[in-house]
Amino acid sequence: MSNKKSNTTVVSYKTVLDTRAKTPLPAAARLRRGKNLIAVGTIIAILGIAVYSTTMLIGDMNSEPVKFLGEGLILIGTGLAVWVIGAIKYLNAAIDIGYTDDSI
Repeated sequence: MSNKKSNTTVVSYKTVLDTRAKTPLPAAARLRRGKNLIAVGTIIAILGIAVYSTTMLIGDMNSEPVKFLGEGLILIGTGLAVWVIGAIKYLNAAIDIGYTDDSI
């Protein structure tokens, strides 16, 4: 074993969090993140519609709704919420970049 000292410094966790909180993401990265959330929200909503539609087709007209009816509605709602959050993030980043109606 050697007795060499390392050149590492110890930084507190709070200092790292404060540094990260002060540096916001660039507008282009937030624009890309908003686009991704819009795409993911759309996919989730489409899956929810597929589950809901399949559940309605499997069930009989005289019987009670099938088990996955609520899950389909929850997926549709979750997809819609993710889509709305992505649209808001995308539009905020587009405003920060300086897009106009003609440049979008």
